[in-house]
Amino acid sequence: MDSQPIRILLVEDDSGDEAYIRDVLSEGKDQEIRIETADRVVTALNRMEQGGVDVVLLDLSLPDSTGLATFQKIHRAWPNIPIVVLTGLDDYYVAVQAASEGAQDYLVKKGLDSGVLLRGIRYAVERQSLMLKLQKALEEVKTLKELLPICSGCKKIRDDQGYWQSVEKYLLDHAGVKFSHGLCPECLRKMYPDLAEEILNAVPKK
Repeated sequence: MDSQPIRILLVEDDSGDEAYIRDVLSEGKDQEIRIETADRVVTALNRMEQGGVDVVLLDLSLPDSTGLATFQKIHRAWPNIPIVVLTGLDDYYVAVQAASEGAQDYLVKKGLDSGVLLRGIRYAVERQSLMLKLQKALEEVKTLKELLPICSGCKKIRDDQGYWQSVEKYLLDHAGVKFSHGLCPECLRKMYPDLAEEILNAVPKK
């Protein structure tokens, strides 16, 4: 069993479908899950405001919203939380549209089994995590492309908070780059003129 439980918010107003989804999820033996429910979009948004939701299982037909708008309201408010749309056959194409707009998956309620549902939930959480990491990496790369204040004397860089730090530390913090130190040929000749040529000749040419 995975050590970390998956915290699920099931947004569903039909008590029969809610009980059905709970029964399906209870059949999974290799993953601890915690389920909370909401029967309206507004109730779901209020619960998500409190934190502690890993994934949303969303029915598109609710008392205060129907169709694609149901997904859009929750996704726009909480774009970093993965949403798996649970659909009936009658709104299947709407679920496909929701997936094109950012839903991590869509599953037809009828005939669901625990393996399919749990796999969909896990994949949704994992894909969302990877997307967020990629977005963060791209933002950091963009930061490195911008003009950076650098000291003309010691060559330290001023970060966004106004603190001065070494180039090595700045790049490590923003891009995960680690450094191994050495001397270029010019500096080697300046610092060790008597040994420079011997050292350079001993280094294999690439």
